[in-house]
Amino acid sequence: MEEMTYQNTVKIRQAKFRKENPSLFNDDQIPNKGHDYILQDGRNNIYPKIREDVIEYFEENEISWWQGKPVPHMNSSQIACVNHLFLLRHDHDAVLSIAKNASGLDLIDVVKLNCDKKPQYISFEVVSTNDLLNEGKRTRGRNCTSVDAAVIGIDRNGERWLLPIEWKYTESYGNSCDKTDKGRPDHYREYIATSSSLKSDEESMKIYFWEPFYELMRQTIWAEKICLNKESELLGCDHFRHINVIPKENTNLLDFKYKISGKNLLETWRNSLKDESSYVMIGPEELMRPISNCKQYSSLVNYLESRYW
Repeated sequence: MEEMTYQNTVKIRQAKFRKENPSLFNDDQIPNKGHDYILQDGRNNIYPKIREDVIEYFEENEISWWQGKPVPHMNSSQIACVNHLFLLRHDHDAVLSIAKNASGLDLIDVVKLNCDKKPQYISFEVVSTNDLLNEGKRTRGRNCTSVDAAVIGIDRNGERWLLPIEWKYTESYGNSCDKTDKGRPDHYREYIATSSSLKSDEESMKIYFWEPFYELMRQTIWAEKICLNKESELLGCDHFRHINVIPKENTNLLDFKYKISGKNLLETWRNSLKDESSYVMIGPEELMRPISNCKQYSSLVNYLESRYW
């Protein structure tokens, strides 16, 4: 009997939602019995009101999908991020309210991100303008450090805040995701040693090369370097605050005790930071709370609530 992990619980929920709402998935046919959470056409995984715009956005900005095309797996975190945030990207007030809520910062404005060909207030699969982490050729969504989404806010002092958003859905890592033998991490050690955000003691250095902390480490250095090189970066800001969106029900990810620290995800990562306030963890429902009672987004909220929350 298959273990009832959060991932398996979500598979059942997604399959049920699909079965009860076939029109939301363009009547996509079920490909294999027992895999009702996998669509035949990954485009149908995207919220109908944004489906065509999302496809156009990824093509126009030369962004790679995780599997080279829209992911048909309904547990996809990339699709979940797009489904939650894409419809809002033109709405200044909605993005500002969500940015303030997620970051805890006293923001008074948000600005359009110039990394897109048609800039709006949220960008997706965002990379730096320059090769700040010495990773070679960079493609949005593939083969380099990136974030699932990003917002830039302005505080009362007129300073710019980069809000990188990393989205998790059903992911979990356990103790088997050691990156130290992959041949890539060595040059990151130099960046960690000079980082103003990350501790570089012996215990912390061990943590950085295990997932999910390996990804968080690279994104933290990435955001820090964008701020240090703000004159030459399209996303140039004075400060950053790292937003990690994770469903509170995903206890397989949140509550797991990692052998490298003996602590859960939040405790482990905060203990690695020189300034704990540079990182925020929030659930998707809480993230979207500022628009939950907005009439213009009632259909989106109903969709998200039924499918994800």
